[in-house]
Amino acid sequence: MALVEREPEERALRQAFAACLAGHGRTVLVTGPLGVGKTALLHAFADQIGLDALVLSAAGARTEQDRAGGVVAELLRGARRHITSEVVEADPPPARSACAALLELAAHRPVVVLVDDTHFADTTSREAVLALHRRLRNSPVLLVCAEWDHPRLRPAPFRAELSRDPDFLHLRLDPLSPDGVAALLAARWGNAARAEELARECHRLSGGNPLLALAAAEDALDPRRRGRAVARAVLTCLHRGGSPLLRVACGLAVLGEWVTRGGLARLAGTDPDAVGHAVEVLREAGLVRGLRFRCPTAATAVLEHLEPADRARLHRRAAELLHRAGAPAREVARSLAAAGHAAPGWPVAMLREAAARAVGDDEVPTAVRWWELALTGCRDERERAAITTALARAQWRVNPTAALRRVTADNPDNAGSTSTSSAGSAPGEDAAVVAARCLLWEGHLDHAAALLDRARRPAPCDLRLLAQWLYGRHRARGALGGPGRWGVRAAEHVVHSHRLDDATFPALVRALAVLIDADRRDLALPRCVALLAEARHRRATTWQAVFGSLHADLALRCGDLRAALDAARRALSALGAAGWGAAVGFPLSTLVLAATAAGRHEEAATALLTTVPDTATGTVPGLLHLRACGHHHLATGHVRAAMAEFHTCGRLAGAAQVDEPAVELWRVDLAQCYLALGQPDRARAWALRQLGRAGPDRPRARGTALRVLAATEPPARRPRLLGDAMTLLWRAGDRLELTRVLADLSRAHHELGEPSRARLLSRRAAAGARACHAEDLRRELERDRPVECGRDRAGRVLTAAEQRVAALAALGHTNHEIGQRLQITDSTVEQHLTRVYRKLNVSRRTELPSALPSVLSPRPAAPAGPHGIRAATASVPRTAGWPERTGDC
Repeated sequence: MALVEREPEERALRQAFAACLAGHGRTVLVTGPLGVGKTALLHAFADQIGLDALVLSAAGARTEQDRAGGVVAELLRGARRHITSEVVEADPPPARSACAALLELAAHRPVVVLVDDTHFADTTSREAVLALHRRLRNSPVLLVCAEWDHPRLRPAPFRAELSRDPDFLHLRLDPLSPDGVAALLAARWGNAARAEELARECHRLSGGNPLLALAAAEDALDPRRRGRAVARAVLTCLHRGGSPLLRVACGLAVLGEWVTRGGLARLAGTDPDAVGHAVEVLREAGLVRGLRFRCPTAATAVLEHLEPADRARLHRRAAELLHRAGAPAREVARSLAAAGHAAPGWPVAMLREAAARAVGDDEVPTAVRWWELALTGCRDERERAAITTALARAQWRVNPTAALRRVTADNPDNAGSTSTSSAGSAPGEDAAVVAARCLLWEGHLDHAAALLDRARRPAPCDLRLLAQWLYGRHRARGALGGPGRWGVRAAEHVVHSHRLDDATFPALVRALAVLIDADRRDLALPRCVALLAEARHRRATTWQAVFGSLHADLALRCGDLRAALDAARRALSALGAAGWGAAVGFPLSTLVLAATAAGRHEEAATALLTTVPDTATGTVPGLLHLRACGHHHLATGHVRAAMAEFHTCGRLAGAAQVDEPAVELWRVDLAQCYLALGQPDRARAWALRQLGRAGPDRPRARGTALRVLAATEPPARRPRLLGDAMTLLWRAGDRLELTRVLADLSRAHHELGEPSRARLLSRRAAAGARACHAEDLRRELERDRPVECGRDRAGRVLTAAEQRVAALAALGHTNHEIGQRLQITDSTVEQHLTRVYRKLNVSRRTELPSALPSVLSPRPAAPAGPHGIRAATASVPRTAGWPERTGDC
């Protein structure tokens, strides 16, 4: 260890050594707190002396205090070549003989005797050192001793005897200053700038203790060490201090903020005065500030060094002390959890109270551990039922599968049979509700309703709303009852007036779903993003997954396929397919639909391999999964397989009376299948059925149905329907479906012989496909892009005069006839034709008809009226073809 801020002490030792060389013996006592660098100073001084003197060194040790003469024997062994063997071999060596032998050595050359940790030296060795001290005045002997500077640890008579000599020199080492710590770090690593950055924090953690400061710097320079260097330095200091100091340090670590000197004394098994002295030693050594460790790593290291059984006993005793002192339940619970033991009585009560508070602070995993520990010490069946219910309710927030296992047996019919054994009581009723929630999540609606009936418990509002989201309004009301259909105004009120907690979570989810189905992205998106952020902040995995799935659905309806894919993947992985239960169809269907629309068919196929529980049949997520599977089949050319999926979806939806808007789109899906099979009449029938069910409050469903319906009409009637679809989809904010309308409109105008308008719409549709990352649609548009004809090219590259000349030449007129008709000279006609040939890349006038059929022919008028193309393109902003990506999804 480099010596920093020790220049005065080094200078005093060199002066004492100079006096020794002059024949005047000196005694120097170096004192200071634990770990301050006394040993380092002695070693550095010995290295500086070199060959100018005979250096003999020894050190006391706590473990060798019972060995008489151990320190002085070590000194004599260092001088065995210069003294008689009788003195060296004596056990223990007589103090007078040892002193005489050392003085005899000084007759030939100066002698420096270094004795470290004299507070641990045995009585015989201390007597020998004192005898040498009394006789070295006129001998070239320098005696340097080092010991802790604390009244409880040093032998007071030894210090008193040394200080009687007027030539006695006392050097006290103090902890390093912040500048000293910076110099120490710079000397160790040679980087002054980096040392300056670390110095203040390392001084705060070490109190200026060089050993701790270096360890803190090592951990800071390499975060992968995770405080191991500090832990090792702390344990080194404590082991040197001995078991009393270690016991007090363990008490400080285990009691934490609630430590008191009295409680620490009871925990350490000693008297308060001894505790006070031990704390003072730790404070001077830089380990503690007040009654708290400076570095949190130190407390952890102190406890981890104990044997598991000893650590558990310490935590149990600490829990008892904290309970008697009236500490908060959380503090008592931490000690009980660390001990891994909860006896009946107050420990169970403390754990239950602390777990309830932990849930309120969104520390669900901690609460679960405390409740599980409380169960091990609970003997009352009613109390066990209450604990199990609270435990399952909290677990559902982070792991629905674990909550289900907590309250149900392997057979769902037995769900809640244990926890509802006391039916009619409050604990039993709560247990039935929690078990019913878990059963709903897994797809067991009928079992949940039967369980509530057995417990004579009506379904609470949050349970009914959760059922409506999972099973649809009609089916949920038939099983559990509940409110009627929510309108947009009611849903908006719920999402803005309810704070997120376990009771309001189903209402918020249901309200967001209503707004999403009503195509009110402006209301749903900001609140969904805020709730998702809050769920992440509160570490509620189930909430994160559900709001993430809703956010993915919103992104898909906005046409942001990349955002939809990312959000759906995160939502699915948050709980895993098993954790989602029967609701796995929500994120899975969004993932498959987005991947299919984006042209990622392999990813969609991989997602469809995810197992969906049989209990999802007839649920909203299960039906959405069937629709997504059908869309994947349709996009990959398996039209018959897609039709089978859509027919199954419709049949199951009818049987289960599921009328959710997203599920009802299976009709327009079937219409697309019939179009792909070349059966426009059937496609028209299914599209009209969809239009009949989609009211004006659902612009996305109507717009989609109108787009498919337009494909069944002749080209002349398509622009009117597609214009209406464009207006509706623009209002709904579905950029992807709007892109498909633009693509269909482009094809319609191409078939009507309006290539310019077809190209304009095709370019807008291609821009929209790129903005949505719809690769299949983009490639399709590039493949079907209208080809530019000669007439259009001529109209774009020729001047008006050149177009008139070229048109007459294409009709067979000579140059003279053209000049007479246009009243220009023959030379001018020839110049115009030369430029026309060059621009159109033709070599003679006979090629002009193929490149320029009729430049002067009038274009057919575009259909007018509110639903014609002029009306459609005028009513939709130009950004509809494509709006820049707003990033709001």
